[in-house]
Amino acid sequence: MEKKNKINKKDIINRKTKDTVFTDLFRNKKYLLQLYQDLHPEDLDTRQEDLQIITLENILVHSMYNDLGFIAKDKLLILVEAQSTQSVNIALRMLLYLSQTVKDYLQENRLNVHSKKQIILPTPEFYVIYTGEDKKGNRTIKLSDTYKEKQGLPQLELTINIIETSYQHKIIWQYIEFCRILNEQAKKYGYTKEMIEETIKICTDEDILKEYLSKRKKEVMSIMSTLFSQEEVTKFVIEEEREEAKKEGKEEGRKEGMQKGIQKGMQKERVGIAQRLLKLNISIDDIIKATGLDKETINTLL
Repeated sequence: MEKKNKINKKDIINRKTKDTVFTDLFRNKKYLLQLYQDLHPEDLDTRQEDLQIITLENILVHSMYNDLGFIAKDKLLILVEAQSTQSVNIALRMLLYLSQTVKDYLQENRLNVHSKKQIILPTPEFYVIYTGEDKKGNRTIKLSDTYKEKQGLPQLELTINIIETSYQHKIIWQYIEFCRILNEQAKKYGYTKEMIEETIKICTDEDILKEYLSKRKKEVMSIMSTLFSQEEVTKFVIEEEREEAKKEGKEEGRKEGMQKGIQKGMQKERVGIAQRLLKLNISIDDIIKATGLDKETINTLL
């Protein structure tokens, strides 16, 4: 068995800007149409030429480009691929995407919001394709979950549909199965070339994204070679921040006394870890587990 690849700073930087298999797969309108038909089986008229892909990667510069937006005739669909459904910030991300996308739509179609004529927008739909292991059944996330005041009907709401294990044998199901197999192979081989090759072999043998993986094997290998699980990235950040905190703690100890220096160093370590994980778009719940900080403290770092 090969040893796990060591994660370094260059890998973390690359992780912010590379496509994922999710976006590479659905940038192809053939597969994008299949995804749309999974979500709207009643629509038998929409064709590939009716789909317009919307660029989303510039909205949140610190996150991986694993989010997707497209217009299908009179609908605007925004999707996020996620390994954790616990981050309520997904709803905020969707709101930012919607705001920017509507702005771009108005500019591209030369629509004036000050005009007397009513502007008609594509109807927005929001989805999270959940690829994590903790299945709890399809449900929703609401923007109002983030509000301080939760009484009454919110004047601004955004509802996200979470997709997990339904759509049997459809392309959404195939993508989720691909992620499941990938995670299983990562446990066996670590984040190595062997893990990627074995994942592609199993998927093609089991007719999971077979056509895509066969035609795009080289590109998928390149994409996956730069990706690491959230757990691996978190471990890397924690280790690096602890080393830095030890140095700062020793310096504080010389200035203010050993006990006080240790306490300051530990707090700086936790805050430093939280700040870096936020930039990597790690969920708040996972940051709480990694640092021991409370939610209120982490929110002040946003």
